[in-house]
Amino acid sequence: MEVTRKERIPLDVVEEINDEAFSNVAAMLKSHTGKFLTEELVNDIFVSSLLWRFAVQSR
Repeated sequence: MEVTRKERIPLDVVEEINDEAFSNVAAMLKSHTGKFLTEELVNDIFVSSLLWRFAVQSR
């Protein structure tokens, strides 16, 4: 695999997106405290993780 671009994502951008991502997951899990994790919740967490990935790539 050949690297054609040598650009890095600024660490402050990555940190901001990580904070947002973990806050969202924490909020989803806290709202379901004492309940079963449903397939819908797990899918929401996975979808949001894909969105974070695209957010990092687009910046």
